[in-house]
Order: sequence, then structure tokens, then C-alpha cells
Amino acid sequence: VICCVSAGTMNSAEKVYCPPENEIELNDKKFQKSYIGLGLTKINVLPHFDVLLKTTICEKKYIEDIIYPDSYDKEIFALTDKSYIQIKSNNKIIYHGEIYLIKSGKLQLLTKIKAKEGNYE
Repeated sequence: VICCVSAGTMNSAEKVYCPPENEIELNDKKFQKSYIGLGLTKINVLPHFDVLLKTTICEKKYIEDIIYPDSYDKEIFALTDKSYIQIKSNNKIIYHGEIYLIKSGKLQLLTKIKAKEGNYE
């Protein structure tokens, strides 16, 4: 059993998606948005989604102006606080809590409260 929270969840991916979090990182042309992670999963997670929905950096909306453009070449699972993704030993994935998928510049609600099963590839 492996449990990860917040940045630990992000770092468990093979290739970690790490968007800028402040004005310095946003304006740094050399800022690296991805790096090699622990390789425990292929899922890119954006934790604290409920907080980030209200966040702005340099007058840019964090989700719409920063995250959405990055979602054209990756799927980003946005987790609100108290939500988590469970990957079972048979590669079944279960979403718990309020979880969204950001893909191709669009936001899709995967599950609100009930657990939802899918396949993990």
C-alpha cells in the first residue's frame, strides 16, 4: 500500500507535471513544468483544485490561463481536498471524492461523491 498526499501524489507519477506556482516561476522562461518522478503511476495529479479554482498569478486565472493550455498534450486529474485516486492490484482505478479531468483545454467532472471505477492503463 502506498499513500501520497499533495505534492507527494504529483511526484509519484513517471513524468511529473509541475505548473508554476508564483510570479517568479511564471515569468521564468527556463522554468521546467515536467520532470522525472518516482514512476509509481502514469497519472498526473493537480491537488487542491478547489483552492486553485480561485487562484490568480500576475492577473492570470490559474486554471483557465495556465493549466488548460498545458492539457493539450497531457491528461491532468484535478483533485479537490479530501479526494483521492485508488489503483487496485488488478489495475482497476477508483475515484473517491470530487475529481475532475482536464484534457484538451476542457474540464470534465469524473465523480462528485460516489466512488467510480475505471481502468488504469
